[in-house]
Amino acid sequence: MKTNILVIAGVVVLASIAFAITIGLGITNVSALAGATNVSVPVTLNNSQPVAIFEFIVNHSSYLAFKGVEPTPRMPNATIEWQNLSTTQVKVSAFVPDNIQAGNGTIMNLKFDVGLLAVPGIYDVKVGNELFVNANETLTLEITNGQFTIL
Repeated sequence: MKTNILVIAGVVVLASIAFAITIGLGITNVSALAGATNVSVPVTLNNSQPVAIFEFIVNHSSYLAFKGVEPTPRMPNATIEWQNLSTTQVKVSAFVPDNIQAGNGTIMNLKFDVGLLAVPGIYDVKVGNELFVNANETLTLEITNGQFTIL
C-alpha cells in the first residue's frame, strides 16, 4: 500500500497547477512521566485548502518508543501507514480520499511509550522531509516543532 500512496502522490504533484498555498503543520508540546504508555502527541494542521496526501518524518528522543497513529475526525476514511526508520525516526504517510478540509486543528495523534529509565528533561520532536499535496495546488509548509517533557 505504501507504494500506491507514493505513486498517487507523484501523479498528483505532476498534475498540480504552478501556484503554491502555504499551510502550517505543528507538533504540540506534551509532558509525561517515565514509564508512561500510549502517550498522545497531537499533530495539528492549519490549511486554507483541502489536503489529500501527505508524508513526513518525525524525529524523537531515544527515550520514546513509537507505537502508532490515531487519526482524528479531520481525516475521514484515511489510509495511514507508518514505518520506523530507526529507534528515533518514523515516517508517516497518509491518503485521505475525502480530503482534510480547510481548517485548523489536530489531524492525528502520534502514540509513544516513555522508557522506564528515561531521564527527566525536555526533548525535541521534529518534523522533516515533508510532502503535502492536493489535486489543484502545490502546498508549502510552515513547520512548528514540538517538545516532549519527561517529568
